Amino acid sequence: ALPILLVLALGQPLYRAALSVVLTLARPPGQRLLVLGVSGDDYLALLVALALLAIATVMRQAVQAAEENRSFV
Repeated sequence: ALPILLVLALGQPLYRAALSVVLTLARPPGQRLLVLGVSGDDYLALLVALALLAIATVMRQAVQAAEENRSFV
C-alpha cells in the first residue's frame, strides 16, 4: 500500500498536467495550455506516505533488534 500511496502523491500533479495538455490539443497553436498545479491534497498524501515510510523503517529496525536480543538469551 505504501508504494501505491507514493505513486499517487507524486503522480497526480503530473496526471493533471498531462490532462490539461490533452484537453487543449484541439485549440490552435498558441492557445494550448500546460497547467502545473499542486494542491493541499497532494501535500497531504505525500506527508502521509513519508510518515508511513518512516514508521515502517523504525518497525523493521525494531524487529531486527528483537531478533538479535532473542539470539543472546
